[in-house]
Amino acid sequence: MALGALNNLSARYEPIAAAGSRLAAHATVSGVHSGEFFGVAATGKTVSWREVHLFDIREGRIAGHWMDAALLAAYLQLTGQGQPDTEPPRPVPSGLSRSYTTAEQQAPLDAYTSMVAGHDASAATQLYTDDYLQHGPFGPNITRDEFEAGNRDIVWKAMPDISIQLDPFLADGEIVAYRGLGQGTHTGAGLFSIPPGGKHVTFTETHIIRLRGTRVCEHWLQVDLLGLLSQLQS
Repeated sequence: MALGALNNLSARYEPIAAAGSRLAAHATVSGVHSGEFFGVAATGKTVSWREVHLFDIREGRIAGHWMDAALLAAYLQLTGQGQPDTEPPRPVPSGLSRSYTTAEQQAPLDAYTSMVAGHDASAATQLYTDDYLQHGPFGPNITRDEFEAGNRDIVWKAMPDISIQLDPFLADGEIVAYRGLGQGTHTGAGLFSIPPGGKHVTFTETHIIRLRGTRVCEHWLQVDLLGLLSQLQS
C-alpha cells in the first residue's frame, strides 16, 4: 500500500540489534504522498513516521515478523492534523561498557509490566535514567517525566483496567527487544477526544530498550494507535 501511494519512499534503520536468528530494528520512514493512502487522496505532502521491527531469520529469509508503526501520526499528517517531526531522535549513549546477565536484561520487562499493572507512574524514576529519552508514537524525544505523565493522566485514566503482557524477543548486550499485547476497557476518561463507551480494546506494542547499568536510558517504542482508535470509533 505504501509503495503504491508514496514516491521517494525511504527508510533509515537505527539501531539494529541481533541475537542468533533474530534481529530488532528501529526505522524512520518517509515519502511523498502521491496516491491514495488510508483512504486519503494524494496531497503531495512529504510524510514520515517511525516503526519498530522484530525479525526471525531462517536460512537467509524472513520467517517471522512482528512490527508496530506510528501510522496514526502518518494519517494525521495526510489529513492536515499533524506535521512531520522536525527533530530527529537524539541518541542517549549507555555510558557503560560491560556484559549484562540474563536477569539484568529481563528486569526492565518485569518492572514495566508491574508499573502498568499497579498504575504506579512513580516507578518510572527507578526504571528510567534521569536523561531517558523515548522515541515513540508521541514524539521523537519524550522525556521520563513526559512519559510518566502520559501514562498517569491519559492512558490509565481512560482504561483503568489496562494490562500488558510482554514477551522477550532478543537480548544483545545493553540492547533488549520485546513485544507486547495490551488490553483494556474504555470506561474512564476520554481518549483521542472520544468519550468513554465501555468498549474493550486490544493493541500491540513493540519495544527496543538500551540499558545503562540497571536502568533504561533509551527506548524505541511503537504502539498500534491507529488500530486502537479504529476500535474506539467502531
